[in-house]
Amino acid sequence: GATVRQTKMTVPFFALYDRTGMETYLEKQSESGWMLTQITALGWKFKKAEPRKRRFAVTYLPNASLYSTASYGEERAFADLCAYTGWTFLDRNSKYHVYYSEEADPTPIDTDPVLEVRNIHRVSKKTFLPAMFLLILNGLLQLASFAAKVRRYPVSTLTDRLAVTLAAGFALLLLLSIYELI
Repeated sequence: GATVRQTKMTVPFFALYDRTGMETYLEKQSESGWMLTQITALGWKFKKAEPRKRRFAVTYLPNASLYSTASYGEERAFADLCAYTGWTFLDRNSKYHVYYSEEADPTPIDTDPVLEVRNIHRVSKKTFLPAMFLLILNGLLQLASFAAKVRRYPVSTLTDRLAVTLAAGFALLLLLSIYELI
């Protein structure tokens, strides 16, 4: 017989601030028998689980850090509060934490929309915005380099499939980065 896959990895394409999109995606995965186990730099890892309707919450802790223990007490207190209200901690990255609940209508974790937006903004300033600016700078430098080559060696540069493909890729990266910032 065929072996049933027990784990899978996905690369979720959500904007940092698309909390509801992430939660909906995780709920659909849970209903189809996949439970998030780990958030990595390469994507989200899932394991096979009993298909069940679970509620998910993505929350932003601007003082959290994967590389420092300074915020550990605050994170632990927050996780304890969430556990008290029926939420189970799943995993985190440097930007957000993911919780789930088996209850049909659990107490919301984030109840103040103004504070939630402020936390997303603070997290963005620390992690997202610097990365976007570096991507934009990289795209501009690569396209300037390509333009300089076209001016200097137009025929050989424009007939070089790799150079044209890379320039198109960097142009797309630049446009997507600018779009994401806007």
